[in-house]
Amino acid sequence: MRGEGTNSARKSLLAAIALALGVSMLFTGCAGDAKPQTAPKPAAAEVAKTPPPVPEPVVLPTCDAMNAAAHQEYEDYGPENFSAPAGETDLTVFNQVAGEAAKTAMGKAVQQRGCRWPVHMQGAVTGYVAELAEADRASLIEALKVDSGVQASALGDAESFSYTIPADNPMANDTKVTYLFIGDIWVLIFDYAGQREYAQAALDGILAANPSLAGKGEGSAASGSPKCSGLSGNEALGKWGAGISGGPWDLTGQFSDVKGYDECAALSWIVLRPEPCCTRFSITPVLFFHNGEYVSSATSTGHAVDSEKGVQRLSDEELSVTYMWQGDDIAGPANTATSTYRWDEASGTVTRTGELPPS
Repeated sequence: MRGEGTNSARKSLLAAIALALGVSMLFTGCAGDAKPQTAPKPAAAEVAKTPPPVPEPVVLPTCDAMNAAAHQEYEDYGPENFSAPAGETDLTVFNQVAGEAAKTAMGKAVQQRGCRWPVHMQGAVTGYVAELAEADRASLIEALKVDSGVQASALGDAESFSYTIPADNPMANDTKVTYLFIGDIWVLIFDYAGQREYAQAALDGILAANPSLAGKGEGSAASGSPKCSGLSGNEALGKWGAGISGGPWDLTGQFSDVKGYDECAALSWIVLRPEPCCTRFSITPVLFFHNGEYVSSATSTGHAVDSEKGVQRLSDEELSVTYMWQGDDIAGPANTATSTYRWDEASGTVTRTGELPPS
């Protein structure tokens, strides 16, 4: 009986163990085959894209703000003397004066405005402002740089190019042409007979209307940062003209010719004329300036400058002066002689070649 009881107890124990193992397998038998559950990966965050800055639109100044110097000169003199007021104008003057490269560029301008200020009985100041695409602007600037008759310089941050168109008769005034480039803006000044300097006023008008352009021009870098006196032609005339012997000279710019003066040029000039002015063969000294500072007179002996050919610019550092003196008939053709003057950087002086009138 004890043996059977023992066997029975063993069988009961084994059955209980087997049952326990079965229950355990019921709850854990698939665990080894199950894959671990992981949290879903969050969607990759999109990289924020910063849009490129939108350029500020170009603003073209109105005529009263485009050139304060020309506008003020008109206010001082024009209303009482001219029936036509200052104001906007079309491209007539531009087409008469501008070269082919400039006309091509103007034909592609994004926008443009022209203004005219009557300032003198013989002429007016006409200004234009245009917005150019980069390629058109670069093409025009390159054409100006390779033109030997055009003088390149800088005015603040603007690139500046200027040249003179001689008058077709001795009683008229030459036309001074100035182009300025800053940002996408092209400024044009055609000065027939003004008595002031207009380039700085034109640049000031552009910067006032487009303040974001300040400090972004390429004028100084493009032109080698030339030294400039900061004086206008009339200021230079008043400062140095009084010291020239043989006067009295006109020191106001009414008769003396300051159109050849350039505050940044290697060699520029002013022609002094008497006060009151003047007979055909009146002595007219030529004063020379380097970077707008007086360096010498053309000759120590006074001569009359030819009324037709006068002084002609050959390059930034070279010019010619044609003198005249009375022939056999005082009313007939004059005798003439031409000298060429050049700024010599090494010696810091003006050198001369060519002819002079007899002493």
